[in-house]
Amino acid sequence: LVWALNEKGASKLYGRDLQTGTSLNLPDLKLGVIGALDISSDGERLAMIFVRPSEASNLYEVNLQTGAMTALGQSMLGGLDPNDLVEPEFIEFPTFDGRKIPAWLYKPKGMHGRIPVVLSIHGGPEAQERPQYNYNGMYQYLLSRGFGILAPNIRGSTGFGITYQKLIHRDWGGAELKDIEHAAKYLQSLDWVDSNRIAVYGGSFGGFATLSAVTRLPDYWALAVDLVGPSN
Repeated sequence: LVWALNEKGASKLYGRDLQTGTSLNLPDLKLGVIGALDISSDGERLAMIFVRPSEASNLYEVNLQTGAMTALGQSMLGGLDPNDLVEPEFIEFPTFDGRKIPAWLYKPKGMHGRIPVVLSIHGGPEAQERPQYNYNGMYQYLLSRGFGILAPNIRGSTGFGITYQKLIHRDWGGAELKDIEHAAKYLQSLDWVDSNRIAVYGGSFGGFATLSAVTRLPDYWALAVDLVGPSN
């Protein structure tokens, strides 16, 4: 038996021999998300689709005897240097009711002085911002142009318990907007962020949240981009 757990958004891989009860020798994955798993009929190999913040989805094979993990292809780099791409940091920032809001913080490489930052709000709202190749590489493009990114899991997000997930029920535009405000305040507290150049962005529920933020909290943003957010 092989399974993956979502731990703060990242995938962790676990396995057990069902005949002996012993744990399988599995790799300690880099930061990323498992999309699918399948075990070979002889029980010796694991096929896995794995995506990382700096790498689009690729197919891997894991030897269940040795734990060796082998890439079976490369779907996206096309001449890009992987060392130029950015991995995020998991952080938590305080919000109005004493909760800590989990988030992924991306800093561009080689930054100098204060820089602009995009606050990216995921859709759903019952979904989760995870460390993967989000928006087909848009994060990496923005990072390459000198933008930072803060991608929070505001209340209503999945992956942090049912109680947290249900906080947004019957309250769209309520307490989660305060989480967004505190995300902006957190960014303003960072000495490398240009507080006059913070943008808010999102699609679907994230678009709704963007429209809510730019109309009801206008003083925080230099720019807002809404994709298919319900507005009426």
